[in-house]
Amino acid sequence: MYLTQCVERGLAFLATVTNPRRKFFRGSKRFETMIDFYSAKTLGALIREMPERKLVADGLRTKLREVAVKRNWLAHNYFWSRAALFMSKEGRAGMILELSDLADYIESVNDELTTIMKQWGAAHGLTTSVIDAVMEDLIRREAATS
Repeated sequence: MYLTQCVERGLAFLATVTNPRRKFFRGSKRFETMIDFYSAKTLGALIREMPERKLVADGLRTKLREVAVKRNWLAHNYFWSRAALFMSKEGRAGMILELSDLADYIESVNDELTTIMKQWGAAHGLTTSVIDAVMEDLIRREAATS
């Protein structure tokens, strides 16, 4: 679930900084308002918004949709559909392998998304250090509200 949240936050950040109506700078109240607006959207809503930005190729968009489907399945059905497997040591070991493979897949999709963010940022004067600072700020603000 952590990795899907990384994907969600990455999409929220990308949606914010590529918003055609953006007139803000990092640290401004307007930026915080926009990032909060996009962060409140579901993963599916953020994915649907990406075609407008023309940054995410169809292949990655397909993978993002797969991540959303797998995330929903994991959150709502995984353990119920694996209840019988969970009863044995071998079954649990198989589940761990399955979840590890899923985590690897989601991480690879997140890596692709991060590459797009960094490429877009480099082309628009938004350095990796600025992106990292914004993401750290988001994490701090989220921690403060928990």
